[in-house]
Amino acid sequence: MASQQASAIVNMSLDKVEARLRDIATWPRFLIGLESVAQLAHERYRFQVKQGKRLYEVDVSLYTRPREHRFAWRALSGPRWDGELRLSPEGERRTRIRLSLRVEPRGMAAVWAEMVSGSEAHAVMDMYRLQDVLGAPVTHEHEHEHEHAEVPAAANPSASTPTA
Repeated sequence: MASQQASAIVNMSLDKVEARLRDIATWPRFLIGLESVAQLAHERYRFQVKQGKRLYEVDVSLYTRPREHRFAWRALSGPRWDGELRLSPEGERRTRIRLSLRVEPRGMAAVWAEMVSGSEAHAVMDMYRLQDVLGAPVTHEHEHEHEHAEVPAAANPSASTPTA
């Protein structure tokens, strides 16, 4: 089972980030492997997840916790694809976004891809893709797998440092 974690700070207020993330239909634009989302009922969704060359249907319970500024989901059927997006303010105009995923790779191609690329690479890429979805530059600070790492500006040309 792969465990992926990453976080980034975006130059956008907490309420704006939270409002945009409430549109669950946009999640395939930033979560690698998530091909589509369909709402089945209140807090019930069907995720189509691509692993290797195969597409799986994963029914999930997805709930929001506005007081905690968090979105969490867990697989009810299909391969495990559980996760959480947790938001916290970093001043008035910036928001830290933490992504945690627990994914059970299915099939030999998915297992090999996981072994070769490593899980944290996907989570970090998800953060960059989320930046594009939000339309908010991400700062240089990133963390993944409980380690802090500086992402050089050359690695992300759209990144900017907030001005005071």
